[in-house]
Amino acid sequence: MNAHKHVRLAFDRRLEMVRQMIIHGLDAAQVGLAQGVTAQAARKWLGWYLSGGEPALADPSSRTARCSCRRRAW
Repeated sequence: MNAHKHVRLAFDRRLEMVRQMIIHGLDAAQVGLAQGVTAQAARKWLGWYLSGGEPALADPSSRTARCSCRRRAW
């Protein structure tokens, strides 16, 4: 995986965190503290996992969908 330099946790660590919450019943605050992220981030990744499985934990593209600076040819 090609993660940018500011990413807090790579895919493998996010998956490990989610599994700890699901399988071992740990709460987001405990897991987040152990991984160095907030409970809010841990809950966010858990939500992503529950809605889309493992592929949802991959880094979303930072590329914009549209560019407003493009000039239109009228």
